[in-house]
Amino acid sequence: MSDPHAAVEVATHAVEAAAVHAAAPALVESVLPMLAVFLPLFMPLPIYLAGKKSETLRNLLAIATAGTSFALIASLYPIIAEQARRSSTTHQSSCLKA
Repeated sequence: MSDPHAAVEVATHAVEAAAVHAAAPALVESVLPMLAVFLPLFMPLPIYLAGKKSETLRNLLAIATAGTSFALIASLYPIIAEQARRSSTTHQSSCLKA
């Protein structure tokens, strides 16, 4: 036989834990910020080495790196906008409750 009060307590605890988890911000939602920072940091050496072989290859690699960096940073806009929207909505709702 199972205790109905224990089952209710376990279910309540699970719901509370899920609510806390849903409210807590994730530490890592995307690797895009990391790529946007580290790509330009690590590409100068390959670009330099490519320049020893061919000036055209060096230029193409530099342009590709710059374009990829731009695309990575531009792709962060929806993530940042969503976080700003959530923050604004949370702030507005907390002000309305007070």
